[in-house]
Amino acid sequence: MADSTGEVKTVVGAELTGYIHKHKLAQFLKDLFGKEIKVFLKSDRFFFYAPRKMEKDELDSGVMSEISLDGGRNALHSTRAQKAHSTASPSQTVSVFNILSSNRNSATDQFFDSILYILTMSDEKSLSEGTKRGLDDEFAFNGWRQYPENVILEPAAVNIQSYKDRLSRCRSRIFSEDSLDLEVAITDLRGDDQRRAVSHDIYTDSQCVENHLEYEEVPNTRIISLHSQTSLDPVKITEECMLKICTHYSIGGEFLDLLLALGNKPKDSDAGLGRTSVTYRPDGSYGKNIDFMSLKGNLLTVATDICYMMVYIEETSGKRTASWPVRQTVVFHRFTPNSDGNLWILIHPMPNSILQQRLQTLILGESNFTNSSGCAKLHLLALSSYIENWRWYLKALSDEFEEIADQALTLEFSRPEDYKDGYKTLTQLQYLQERLFPLKARFETSHSVVCSLMELADKFYAEGHYDETLRQAFSNNLRNFASKYQGHSTSSDLLVSRVSGLIKLLSVTLNLKNQATSVDINHNMLTLTKDTVDDSATVRVVTLVTLIYLPASFISSLLGMNLFSYTGRNGDGFEISNQFWIFIALSVPLTILTVGSWSYISYKRRRNKALQNLALKEQHPGVEV
Repeated sequence: MADSTGEVKTVVGAELTGYIHKHKLAQFLKDLFGKEIKVFLKSDRFFFYAPRKMEKDELDSGVMSEISLDGGRNALHSTRAQKAHSTASPSQTVSVFNILSSNRNSATDQFFDSILYILTMSDEKSLSEGTKRGLDDEFAFNGWRQYPENVILEPAAVNIQSYKDRLSRCRSRIFSEDSLDLEVAITDLRGDDQRRAVSHDIYTDSQCVENHLEYEEVPNTRIISLHSQTSLDPVKITEECMLKICTHYSIGGEFLDLLLALGNKPKDSDAGLGRTSVTYRPDGSYGKNIDFMSLKGNLLTVATDICYMMVYIEETSGKRTASWPVRQTVVFHRFTPNSDGNLWILIHPMPNSILQQRLQTLILGESNFTNSSGCAKLHLLALSSYIENWRWYLKALSDEFEEIADQALTLEFSRPEDYKDGYKTLTQLQYLQERLFPLKARFETSHSVVCSLMELADKFYAEGHYDETLRQAFSNNLRNFASKYQGHSTSSDLLVSRVSGLIKLLSVTLNLKNQATSVDINHNMLTLTKDTVDDSATVRVVTLVTLIYLPASFISSLLGMNLFSYTGRNGDGFEISNQFWIFIALSVPLTILTVGSWSYISYKRRRNKALQNLALKEQHPGVEV
C-alpha cells in the first residue's frame, strides 16, 4: 500500500514490535534513507511510510538462500547468519525487512529474529556493547508464547515439545487464571555499600510488572517474590506474566521443571526433585539464543544460573493437635559477578512466609550486600529458614511412636477387644511408617543442594569472585547444614527401623494368638467328635436291638392276630393255632439274614478303610492317620 507521495507503507507485526525500540527503528530508517521517517505505533504494531530501495529479486542470493533454507530459530545463532550480516548492504537489509513485514511465510517467520538482530546491531562495536548491556532489552516479551523454545541454549538437549505439552496440561494448577489475582513483589538493590538504595514494589497488574522489568534501570540485584495463597493453590501470577519474566531473563527449562511441581501437595514420586541445577550462560543474554561461541572473543562474563527447590515441614496449630504440612519453595538465582543484573526469583507456598519476612529484614538492615556477599547470604537465608523444622518434626514422630509402642507392647489379646485394639495399633504404625519413608529421599535431595552450593563456592573463589573470608564463612555454614541433613537422615532411618520392628512384632503376636485360638478350637472339635462317637455307639446298639426285633415285628404284623385265640374253640382258655410253626420258620431265618447282612456290610466297610489308611501311610511315612 502506497500513499500520495509514492512511499510504501510497511507494517511491523505485533510479534515483531516488542523486539525493537521505536526510536532505534526510526534512527535506522533515517540512516538508511537519509531523511526523517516517522514511525507510528498503533494496536501494538509499528508502521511507517518509506521508499523501497530494492526489489526482492535484487537481493543478494546468499541472504535469500538463508531465508529459504533455514528451518528454525537456529538461524539466529548460525555462522551463516553472521556472514549475511557482514556482507549485506543496508539497502539489502531493509528490503528483507520489508518482505518479512508484508509477506510472512513459514521460512521467513523462522528467520525474523536474524533480521531484527541485524537491525539492532549495526556494527561489531555495537554488538559487543549490546552484549554487555544484556542486549539492552532489544528482545522484550513478545516471544513468550514460544517459551521455553525461545531460551533453550541447546535444543538437542531438551525435549521442548514435552515441556510445552506438560505446561499446557498443568497451567490451571500452576498459574492463576484471573488477571486480577496477581501479586508480584520486586525488590531492587542499587549502589554500593556506601550509598545503597532499596526499592520494594508490589504489583497487582501484569503490565506494571512488564514496565518495571523493561524500563527500570538494571539494579545490582533484583529479587522477584511470588507466592500462593496456600500450598495447594496456584501461584498468584498469570501464565503470560510468568512466561514473559522467564523470556525476558532467558530462564531455562530447569526452572520450568520446578514450576510443574507447584500447585499441588508434594508427591513422594517427586521426593528426589529439586536438586541444584547449574547452568552457565553469557552474562545478560536475555530473550534469544545467540551462538556466542561464534562471536570470536566477544563473549564476556559468564553468568551462573542456580536453581533448586526446598521441600520442608512447617508446624501449624490445629484445634486439638499440631499438624506438619509439607511445603516447597522454589529458588532461582542468576549470579553475574562484578556486574549488575543479579537476579533472584523466589516462589513461596504462602503469603508473608518466614523466608519473605527474614528476607525483608536482611535487605533493610544489611549494609554489606555486594553481589558476592548477597549471593552467599541469600542462599544461607533460604536454607536456614526451614532446616530446623525437620528436627522438631522428627521429634514429634518419635513421640508419636513411643505412645503407640506403649499401647502395642502391653496388649495381652486375652479379650476380644484386644484384637480390635491390636488392629488399630497396627494401622497407626503403618501410617507412621508411610510418613517416614520419603524423608530419607528428601534429606538426600537437600543435602545434595547444600553440597552443590559448596562446590560453587569453591568455584567462585577460584575465579576470584569470592574472597577467602567470604568463601570460608559460606562453606562453614553450608557444612553445618550438610551435617544437619545427614543427622536427620540417620534419625529417620532409626525411626523407620523401630517402626518396622514393632510392626513385625505386633504382626507375629497377632499370628501366634490366632494360631493359639485355632489350637483351642481344634481341641474343642476333637472333644466334640469323641462325644459324637460315643453317641454313635449308643445309636448303633439301639439299631442292633431294633434289627433283632424288626423281623419278628414284621412277621407279627404280617400274620396279624389269627395265630392266637384268647377264648378257645369252646370259649374257654387261650389256644395257639396249629400253624404257629410258620411264624417261627419265617422270622428266625429272616432275623439271621438281616443281622448277617448288616455284619457283612460293616466288616467290608472297616476292611476298606483299613486298606486306605495303610496305603496312605505307605505314601506319606511318618504321618499319623
